[in-house]
Amino acid sequence: MTMKNDLQKTNIAGDVERFTENTYNIFSDEEETKFEREDEPSLTAEFEINEYGNITKQTITVPSGDFITTEYVYEFGLKTEEITENPGGRSEHTFVEYDENQLPISETVKRNGNDIAKTTFFHDDKKQLTEIATLYTNGVHVRHYFTYDERGNKVEEKTIEKSEFTSEERTVYTYNEHNEVTESIDYDTEGNVLMSTQFQYADYDEHGNWTSKTELMDEVPIRTIIRTLQYRR
Repeated sequence: MTMKNDLQKTNIAGDVERFTENTYNIFSDEEETKFEREDEPSLTAEFEINEYGNITKQTITVPSGDFITTEYVYEFGLKTEEITENPGGRSEHTFVEYDENQLPISETVKRNGNDIAKTTFFHDDKKQLTEIATLYTNGVHVRHYFTYDERGNKVEEKTIEKSEFTSEERTVYTYNEHNEVTESIDYDTEGNVLMSTQFQYADYDEHGNWTSKTELMDEVPIRTIIRTLQYRR
């Protein structure tokens, strides 16, 4: 299996140079019979893409004007470092190491120069990510396990967190014919449903990429994302 770039991982087609996602909250009346979208976005995410289809810069902005910027450094096509600047001057640096197959095997996160987490990655024979294990310096240990369908879509994720107590959650995903997530259901350890989230795709551009997506919680719309994509000419 060929390694996917960032655009392929997010199911975006075409030679995209940058794209923006504006998230608008949706509010309703008490009877939940009338729904309206807010005029201003509650979150704006901007992404810059290099010629290899990988994200080089991400900026998240909230209505107050505060923003978080992450820049990605690549060597020989592999992302080796992430630099995140947060409001208030806090910074995080993430360093990634790879094996001989160019698969990520470990990641170290530093905040203001101090280690805060170490992550190990595991892959199967198809080079699909099957497990992520993160140990934080405060002693919390989190493990994620992934299962895929025949098209390579992630259909299940199990998360186990160990600290003073152990918690476990499981998320199951459903996809449409475009390999887009249409529903995610979260379960607790006993198999009880914690949350059910649906996704509806309303509009697509000439490349087949969605430009409008609505998120619903238990079938009630809660937010809409409007995506604008700019392609290289």
